[in-house]
Amino acid sequence: MTCYGGRNALAHGSYVDTDVRNFIRLGGTFANSRRPADQCSLTLVAYLQDTLGLELVRAQVPLYSERFRIATAIDLVCVDRETRSRLVVVEIKATREQGQ
Repeated sequence: MTCYGGRNALAHGSYVDTDVRNFIRLGGTFANSRRPADQCSLTLVAYLQDTLGLELVRAQVPLYSERFRIATAIDLVCVDRETRSRLVVVEIKATREQGQ
């Protein structure tokens, strides 16, 4: 497995987040990206599409709560491909074992 994004989990997670954003921006492909896709990104996208039947719609969607006065970003928003009526919010956690 080829992991990119530096030697720590935070850098790796950031790399995967960018991969997923690029995948959506490029119309559902990694082929035209200017950098190699991380194996974790490839595995995640394949699982969401092929196993769960989801279409990736948006990445890093800003969200703000006036009531709680907090802001964050939703990592990934998907819809089911069959009916396009079910919205799925995905929180990506990309890490690796020590030494990898």
